[in-house]
Amino acid sequence: MKATERRADKWRAAHGVDQTEIDALATLRPDVLGAILRDALDHYYDHTLARRVTEAHLRWREEAQVALEAQLDPGLLDRIRGDAEEKLADLEEQAAAINDALRIDVGGIELPEFEAPTPADRVYGSPSPLIDSAWGYARASRALIARKTYEHVEGDR
Repeated sequence: MKATERRADKWRAAHGVDQTEIDALATLRPDVLGAILRDALDHYYDHTLARRVTEAHLRWREEAQVALEAQLDPGLLDRIRGDAEEKLADLEEQAAAINDALRIDVGGIELPEFEAPTPADRVYGSPSPLIDSAWGYARASRALIARKTYEHVEGDR
């Protein structure tokens, strides 16, 4: 707090600390700003929640596995698999029928062949790319290193 601040005594009495601008604190004492933020947010964050959720999920999976093993005999499991395979086959047939129903005869309409343009050659003197996707790993790495040291690598233009 500036020594010339007339309200400094009232501020200190009300808050028990000096006042500072946040950008000054961030620049001069980022560690203090970080500690202030962590302390302020700590009341709203349960540091144990992720661990407890993971532990509860693992316990549930173990209990669910035990419950399944107790209730499913091999014959029942085979029947469930068979039912699922039959339903999947029915759904695949239905999907094929829907696709067939959606097919429309366009009466021989023909469209021209699409020809995608190729990239234009760079004009002499234009900046070369940082790297080219056609280059191999070694060449691209050499070009990046050379660019960082402001050198020209043969073949990167």
